[in-house]
Amino acid sequence: MTALDDEARFQPYDASAVVAASFMCPGCLRRPSQVFLIDGETSATCRCGKCDLTWIVAMSVGQCGRMRLSPPREILVLKLPDTATMASIFSH
Repeated sequence: MTALDDEARFQPYDASAVVAASFMCPGCLRRPSQVFLIDGETSATCRCGKCDLTWIVAMSVGQCGRMRLSPPREILVLKLPDTATMASIFSH
């Protein structure tokens, strides 16, 4: 599993397809199988089920709000409490 970093490139009012494009896998360009949002963080950890790549997408506060309140239907977004860690999630 490899970690890569990226920056979200959408406005909070953009169409769902534009928002979803910010989270596509940098390895195979497919949609992520999971996007994890941890309370209190302004980044998302994404995971691709196809190529087993994991990457972090940094977001602004507005982008994070959009992902929490109205995520694109094309992406499975899992909202986690601030006590969660990526190591504990991926160890299952």
